Amino acid sequence: MSKLGLFGAACAAALGSLAACSSSSADLPGPDDGSSGGTDKDSGVTFVRDGSVYDSTPSPESGLGQLLFRPNNVYSGIDGTKAFKVPLAVYDGDADLVVTASDSTALTLAKTTLKNPVNADGLTDNGKYYMITALKAGMYTLTATSKGRSTTATVTIADYAANRWGAGNARYNNGVTTMTSNRACANCHVNGLAIDHSPAALATATDQEIGIIITTGVKPGPSVIKIPTEPGTQHKWDVTSTEKDGLVTYLRAIEPRGFQ
Repeated sequence: MSKLGLFGAACAAALGSLAACSSSSADLPGPDDGSSGGTDKDSGVTFVRDGSVYDSTPSPESGLGQLLFRPNNVYSGIDGTKAFKVPLAVYDGDADLVVTASDSTALTLAKTTLKNPVNADGLTDNGKYYMITALKAGMYTLTATSKGRSTTATVTIADYAANRWGAGNARYNNGVTTMTSNRACANCHVNGLAIDHSPAALATATDQEIGIIITTGVKPGPSVIKIPTEPGTQHKWDVTSTEKDGLVTYLRAIEPRGFQ
């Protein structure tokens, strides 16, 4: 049910309860006939608020939805050489929205926007996006506040050995081309033209889950990934442990796709 539907249902229930308390329709006020204050006038009595809950003004967040992060749990890393970024969005924040980190030295937050906020169904994504740049390993909390509301998200930053990216880069770009399970990732993932596997797509996947996706072709759900250009062929690769760890690091360090 939509927010409007929920609101409408609540009002209907409340009005129904009020009506049930009346003994007859004669107890309900009818339209003003003008006798108490002239044609189409009220009784002339000035209404003064008494501060009770029945005549209070709407709350500041009235009409706003639930403030939330999407996703509310993201993963990234550092290796001392590469820039590792990961995006997330806040929904239903108003103009006073503020996002802060539990440790401002561990990451930076920069506002960003989608290159194309309109999806295939013609709906516009109205999230307020932030690009996180990881600076220090650990687990940190982001807090968003708006109109007296607050919500949190978790950012987990792994500490990768400096040589892992190089191993991932070599396997991603220089694998053999003759066998499907050994070919270079770049054979299909060229200049970001294939299905996205940048941090924009892998933000919520743990390092272990990314490793499983690489070696088995099965993503959380679970669901099996097929190679789009080769129907029936499962998207899984033969890699060493060093190559797998390297690919995880390499993918984390790709520039998140789809942002300005």
